[in-house]
Amino acid sequence: MITVTIIGSGNIAFHLAKAWHKSEKVKLKNVIGRSKKSLAEFKQFANVSSDFSSIGSTDICLIAVSDEAIGSVSEQIPQGDYLVLHTSGATNLKAISDKHRRGVFYPFQSFSKNRTFKYAEIPLLLEVGTVKDKELLIQLAESFSQNHQFLDSEQRLKLHLAGTFVNNFANHLFQIGFDLCQANKLSVELLKPLIRETTDKIMHIYPKEAQTGPAKRNDKETIEKHLALLPEGKYREIYKLITSSIQNTNEKL
Repeated sequence: MITVTIIGSGNIAFHLAKAWHKSEKVKLKNVIGRSKKSLAEFKQFANVSSDFSSIGSTDICLIAVSDEAIGSVSEQIPQGDYLVLHTSGATNLKAISDKHRRGVFYPFQSFSKNRTFKYAEIPLLLEVGTVKDKELLIQLAESFSQNHQFLDSEQRLKLHLAGTFVNNFANHLFQIGFDLCQANKLSVELLKPLIRETTDKIMHIYPKEAQTGPAKRNDKETIEKHLALLPEGKYREIYKLITSSIQNTNEKL
């Protein structure tokens, strides 16, 4: 059985702890973090501590903190006979201090603590510093997801960029839609069936073929009506930029 210590108390750390605390393949030894309030949520899964010296003997130290903190956190981990991993999509393997054996364990999903996931279906992107540690990392991966593969830091960053468009940017556009409804005293519930159909559709056909709307049709009259409703500012510029991108993609100039 693989022993694991998680360093961090955010969303990814929470779901990894939740997945592993009853695992037959992994023993979650402890969770280390700075915030006692956040750590309280982890007591149901493992021992918790704010002391890096409590790591002790473990096979893997998994850093699940913000990207900019990975390097400094890895420096605080005492030297030991364990593999140190980070969970970032946009951060190079070498961000981890070279005093450690190092690797990457990146679940490609948007995590919120109050959401339930089928962990076995989440794409898991792996990288490891030495061939010797590859088998250990594979064993850890298989304890979480059946959907895993190795990508180097450059490939992982490119995937992270694509993910930013389909998740973070798309979510921001949903927020704009909600804002426009609320500003015009319309129920946001009216948008939800449309959002559901939009996301369901691209599970079956390529987004370019799923594209509809005035930009795709080059419906200039409707586009001008929409722009007239938007005051000068960021929403108007976003509308114009995305409309132009859709038209260029679909060769409707």
